[in-house]
Amino acid sequence: MHCSLQSVFPMTAKKKRASPQRKNGKSTEDFRSAQTTKTPAGIWGLLVLLVAAAACYLTWSSLKSRSHNSDEMPLISKERASIFAGIKNSDPALRSDATATEVKLAAIGAADALTAEFPDNVTALAISAALRSKLGDTECAAGMWQVCLEIDPNFADAYRHLGQLARDRGDFQEASKMLDRAVALGQTSPEVLAMLGDSLLQSGSAQEAITVLTQDTSETTISEKGLLTLAQAYLQVADYEKAEATLQRLTRATPENARAYYLLANVYARLGEREKSQECSLKFQALAKVDYEARAQELRSYVDAATLRNLLAQTHYRCGHVYAAEGELAKAEQAWLKTAMLLPHHIQCRNELLYLYERQEKIEDALEISEQLCDADPETADNWYNLGLLNTKLGRSGPAAAALQKAQQLAPENPRYRQAYDLVREGMR
Repeated sequence: MHCSLQSVFPMTAKKKRASPQRKNGKSTEDFRSAQTTKTPAGIWGLLVLLVAAAACYLTWSSLKSRSHNSDEMPLISKERASIFAGIKNSDPALRSDATATEVKLAAIGAADALTAEFPDNVTALAISAALRSKLGDTECAAGMWQVCLEIDPNFADAYRHLGQLARDRGDFQEASKMLDRAVALGQTSPEVLAMLGDSLLQSGSAQEAITVLTQDTSETTISEKGLLTLAQAYLQVADYEKAEATLQRLTRATPENARAYYLLANVYARLGEREKSQECSLKFQALAKVDYEARAQELRSYVDAATLRNLLAQTHYRCGHVYAAEGELAKAEQAWLKTAMLLPHHIQCRNELLYLYERQEKIEDALEISEQLCDADPETADNWYNLGLLNTKLGRSGPAAAALQKAQQLAPENPRYRQAYDLVREGMR
């Protein structure tokens, strides 16, 4: 991300997304009964460099009349309250000792507030529906996804989630229908293809599952679950050689996959290779206990306060994007600040805040976030570059030079870091 200070560097404005409109919103009970990383980046052309250099020089040259004691100025004034001060005590879920219940209710509250304000926005509804799904309220989630389709019949994400919910409850024909529609609308990730293949297999369509999962069989486009389903499909159609090849490929990629060895034992038994079958059975038994414990931990994860804390943070982060797109920048700021408080090393929310404060000319607020980015991701040269520019705009030539020098050290091949550093040093003479 490039910090594009308006009086120093030009900035590309963020476009506001339009949301589909409906006449009436729905409450959570209605849903229950019913069954969007941009990271702003500057594009530097020759003209921009020339204009920026001239503007920088005019700004920095004024520093010549300042005292050189500016080198010792703190980055953030001690008299200035942190931008986080206003929300630290506003929500008990933000405390490090918050209970799982407090965190869970805060996540639901944030999502509900968003859908109450924007009941016609499918992205807002999707945030709430996905959250309800993760928390186990599948009936409410299904109702929300159905409302998304009322608003936008081509909302692929809704078909994907409805397919997953149908699959989880054992309705594989409905799952196949929903997931097939999702794929037709462009949801072709390895995870979605694996779910569709499994749903087809479980509904008795092994050959269709093979067709779906072999559209592109490169290592990067079929998931672990997809390979497992493909092997099972080959077993069902008695193509044991392809089943063996698929499972061997899977065990090479994930040697700890217990189910792969279980299926391999079955394949070798069908092929009459008893020794190999017994060897795979022993490997399955050794790995099965570990696999069971991992699955049990996954099932317990959403009861754990730390995991729920991460879920709350991601909910606030996604809500912030909807608020920003709808022009509610103050609410977007609050949502991203909460994300930042919950996750000290969350880079994306800090980039969003930096961009927001830059647009609003809140340079000291931007500076505080910029410092956090340097702490969280000190190896990214642009973070130090942004810090240098912000300090320059505040007339802090010493910290500006130090930050720009760091950017130059991290990426010596980038000419704009050297140019900015040289201009700051020139202004300090």
